[in-house]
Amino acid sequence: MKQEQIQNIFIGLLAVGLILVGTGVYLVSQQVKSVATSVNGIQRGVAQLQVVKPVTTEPTVAAPVVDLNLPTGDNDAGPAISFGNFAAWIPLDWEAIPDTSFQPVNSPGAKWKIVDAKTRTERVEVSCPTPEAGFEAWDFTKSTRSYDRRGVSLHASKWIGRPIAGSEDLGWLIVIMGGSPDPVVWGGQQNACMMTFNVSNPPTQDELGRIDTIYEMIR
Repeated sequence: MKQEQIQNIFIGLLAVGLILVGTGVYLVSQQVKSVATSVNGIQRGVAQLQVVKPVTTEPTVAAPVVDLNLPTGDNDAGPAISFGNFAAWIPLDWEAIPDTSFQPVNSPGAKWKIVDAKTRTERVEVSCPTPEAGFEAWDFTKSTRSYDRRGVSLHASKWIGRPIAGSEDLGWLIVIMGGSPDPVVWGGQQNACMMTFNVSNPPTQDELGRIDTIYEMIR
């Protein structure tokens, strides 16, 4: 065999070897890349697991409930005070005490003292029918609302009185009246009642808020 043929065979074998080596290197690099990709994916998954925080739900806070018995239509078993065309609901921590000694002269009537259930402090005096009393010593801010009772249109009124000059020692006066068929006439209304409140001088926001709620619930 000629030397030139031997050289060609050797060169061919060397080329085949190089091709095989290159192929092996390529396959190994692909395996390494695949492993690296898998490792990166695992690392990302671990990182995500580390930053994920448990979902927490804030406790639901119940809306505040007005501390009053709710009216029950024409069922007078609900209100603390009921007389003629008048029914009133009071705070649950107050108590209505009937004045059994009250004896009206010319017509049916009733009286209550409403006290704090714990301290027994008097909060309100209720007179039925509405007394014919003068209120000249106060400057009143008045509001009136209507309501329906057993198919009859009636009225309630709230008077907030600041003492006029020279009568400051009398303090503030707040009254609620209800049960009148006339939105203006109040003194001596036979089937109506008047609630006279004992308040601070001047009244606090808590006192005004409670009185306003009672006024809005007159039926």
